[in-house]
Amino acid sequence: MSTVKDAIEWTKTMTWKGVKPIVELVEQVYEKGVTLCKKAFRKIEDRLIRDEALPKYYVKIIPE
Repeated sequence: MSTVKDAIEWTKTMTWKGVKPIVELVEQVYEKGVTLCKKAFRKIEDRLIRDEALPKYYVKIIPE
């Protein structure tokens, strides 16, 4: 792949259990050190499934 556009188009062709991903290029630069407050994170945390072996690095997010 030679361009970002090529990479994005390629990722759109992937499927997992018959489901295609939603692929968007995010060009915004995020500030370091910005975090959610505990109350805001609790709403998201209920949708997370963490791997017991790699809880910090492997997270499956259940869509709303």
